[in-house]
Amino acid sequence: MLPPQIISPGGYLSTDPANSRFATWTKVIIMYCDGAQHQGHNDDPIAYKDALLYFRGADNTRSHLKWLQQKYQI
Repeated sequence: MLPPQIISPGGYLSTDPANSRFATWTKVIIMYCDGAQHQGHNDDPIAYKDALLYFRGADNTRSHLKWLQQKYQI
């Protein structure tokens, strides 16, 4: 589990304006594991070995953003 706050010395997660033009922006990290960058959506599952895989990253992303909007009223 990630900590509730991540401080990064460099890159776009940096909180130092000298290192990132996004330093003062609020950033949210949404963990997901299928490698589709949260944007995949397949109506039908894909059979792999003895399992069915469902790629619904876009649905998960929309759900996360909706939760953030409701929780933080943005």
